[in-house]
Amino acid sequence: MGEGNLVAFMAYYRYLLPLLFTVSVLTQLLIIIPIWNNVKDKTTTGKVWASVSLLVVCLLFAAGMSYAIWDKSEGIHHLLKLFTFMTAVQLAYWMINLFILRLLN
Repeated sequence: MGEGNLVAFMAYYRYLLPLLFTVSVLTQLLIIIPIWNNVKDKTTTGKVWASVSLLVVCLLFAAGMSYAIWDKSEGIHHLLKLFTFMTAVQLAYWMINLFILRLLN
């Protein structure tokens, strides 16, 4: 599985997809839904602060993940590219997630 080819990638998801799915559902049910329920009843200022907090958390996670997978021999430009990509992925995920939660309410 550690060869980095398509077969290894498919094997990774074949074996770990149930675990990844379980973690994502538990995260949604135990963390995101209670936070959503608290934030939706707040004032506009509270919602703005919640949005800023979410942005900061996304930036911190993106920085941590980018640094963890960064190959230092490729230079700082590669790190910035990884950071931008990771931030965009997380923000897209959260926009879709919050849109779906808003539709469900």
